[in-house]
Amino acid sequence: AVLAASSLLFAGAKPLERMRDPAQLSTHAGPEPVAEEVSADFRWLAAQDAWDVITQHPFRGLGPGNFEYAFPPYRTRTHGTFSTMGHPENDFLWLACEYGLPALLLALVGTVLLFRNAAPGKNREGWITRAGCAAAVAAFLLHGMMDVPGHRPGAVLAALMLGGLAFARKREAEISPAPPWLGWLLSGAGF
Repeated sequence: AVLAASSLLFAGAKPLERMRDPAQLSTHAGPEPVAEEVSADFRWLAAQDAWDVITQHPFRGLGPGNFEYAFPPYRTRTHGTFSTMGHPENDFLWLACEYGLPALLLALVGTVLLFRNAAPGKNREGWITRAGCAAAVAAFLLHGMMDVPGHRPGAVLAALMLGGLAFARKREAEISPAPPWLGWLLSGAGF
């Protein structure tokens, strides 16, 4: 917990200033002041502009990391609101814009299969913990429909940790543990 809290201090998130007076904290890093906040209307307009990108490039997308640079010609509804847009304010649209609809479909199918594994079927041991962790991962995914928490390492690591707890499979009794010398060998190879 101490390591996580100290990493927030060094990551530039300014949590102490946000706790003192959230109204005085500026979230804009550019030289010109921004008079408007990201509203639900803007998110809807950005989603419509992103959908235009998806309809133009449905299979391959724009390519990883190219959204900010390739998106300006598609900004018909959000033109003039912000100088640049690094993401479409939606993780799922961002994935579809950069990687295409097949990648989005593959991610959604994989997510559904993982949630099926968290259901209390064969492995009833610890199902309450797994269900709680799965609910937290579902909240992360729902948040991704209205914002982009998927590009913040802290949020992604927390979701991955909770996902590991929720979607872990019970080890079968017949699987033998790895020999102790294997750990030393891999540690030595890592160094």
